[in-house]
Amino acid sequence: MEKLIKKIKSDKSYRNISEHEVQNDLVLVKPIDFEDNDGVIDPRQYEQKSEYGVVVNVGQGKILENGTRLPMLFKKGDFVVYNQYMPTKIRSLGEDLYFIHSEDILSKL
Repeated sequence: MEKLIKKIKSDKSYRNISEHEVQNDLVLVKPIDFEDNDGVIDPRQYEQKSEYGVVVNVGQGKILENGTRLPMLFKKGDFVVYNQYMPTKIRSLGEDLYFIHSEDILSKL
């Protein structure tokens, strides 16, 4: 086990999450920031809002109770809008990425 841990720590390819196999109905998204930084405080910034991103990787789809797999609606390169409070944030090779359940994505382009 210690040899494996040492190998994982020394090989950066293990830390490149975008190359990992994403599970089930999860979608890996790289966020895109469109906010203007003009110094004006907007009271709406504290409201729940949607975020934007590009799909980096997708799982195979959700497994239903009867054992069948629901196909994914998203693919690499899709531009998506998602709820900012739903994703699981992870840092990979200096970039922020989010794991989001497909049902928590609001729309795609």
